[in-house]
Amino acid sequence: GNRFSEVIATLKKQKLALKDRIAVLQANIDSYNPTDYQPKMLGEGAYGAILLGRDVATGEGVAIKVEPIKQHRESAIAYEYSVFSKLRGVRGFPTVKYFGQQRVMNRDCRVMVMELLGESVEDLWWEVTGGGRGFAPATALAVAEEMLGL
Repeated sequence: GNRFSEVIATLKKQKLALKDRIAVLQANIDSYNPTDYQPKMLGEGAYGAILLGRDVATGEGVAIKVEPIKQHRESAIAYEYSVFSKLRGVRGFPTVKYFGQQRVMNRDCRVMVMELLGESVEDLWWEVTGGGRGFAPATALAVAEEMLGL
């Protein structure tokens, strides 16, 4: 009889522990808001799309580039990934969190997820030049100094 009551007591403790774990999981499910993690379209170009997303592990904003895989075309995203890989850790260039192939909306695509940086050089160029010829030499030097941390 004593061994049987020990087994029952152990099972009751395990049941309570499982109920606690279920309550925690249910609270996580209840607090999850899918719209917090839905990517938003930032732009679309000849090579693919750029989306604004959120890293579900850290909550940080990320840029997501998606490019459909086409047989006879160089991959812009693969080239960009190779450049960013060489510049890993250099100030002013994003860290790539993921690069690979995924099925997106029933199409095979290359996908690159990278940290979100502040203002891009392109944004600055449009702001300064209004889409005109280019930066003044002093502005170009200031941008280069900022990127190199000089």
